[in-house]
Amino acid sequence: MSIRKTISFLGMLISLLSFVNTSSLSQEQKEINIPELEDKIVAEIKESGIGDRFFINDIKPISNIFSGYRATLIMGPSRFSTNDSSIYYTQEFPGDPTTWKLPAYFTMSNDKDGNPKDIFYSRYVIHRYNGKVVLENGYRFIGEGDKYNRLTFSLFDEGYVYLRGKGKVILPNGKIIKLGGGK
Repeated sequence: MSIRKTISFLGMLISLLSFVNTSSLSQEQKEINIPELEDKIVAEIKESGIGDRFFINDIKPISNIFSGYRATLIMGPSRFSTNDSSIYYTQEFPGDPTTWKLPAYFTMSNDKDGNPKDIFYSRYVIHRYNGKVVLENGYRFIGEGDKYNRLTFSLFDEGYVYLRGKGKVILPNGKIIKLGGGK
């Protein structure tokens, strides 16, 4: 490993460790730190690559239009559907968007739940999983962490990359991948 990569890695590790012990932080400080932490992890992956992180290579970005968008995904009735298996987004932290500005004359295709694919599958989008969420392609994500330790992924050209948090992914073939100390 080069000196530059070692220094970069150590810097990221120190940053991550500073976020891990949040017990002395106020509620507001914790909420500000989560998006900041996610941004640091994404920046490190952009610079140094995904390394040995878990990733799903058949979930890839289809758009750049909402690069950096972040949201917490939950399954249940939503504004688009009353079906209990619908995926919907929620704002969980300051900095999570509540609306999106679309380019003029831009049309989006939607998934089965009415969610715009150009948002969901945009490059560097950040998804936090709260509970069980089943995607159209058969992947099941089970977020087991609390608000500050959600199972979190981001879309890179290489695929859907695990960033942080606790939970598991059940692959379409049934194989279970435990992440972050998931059950």
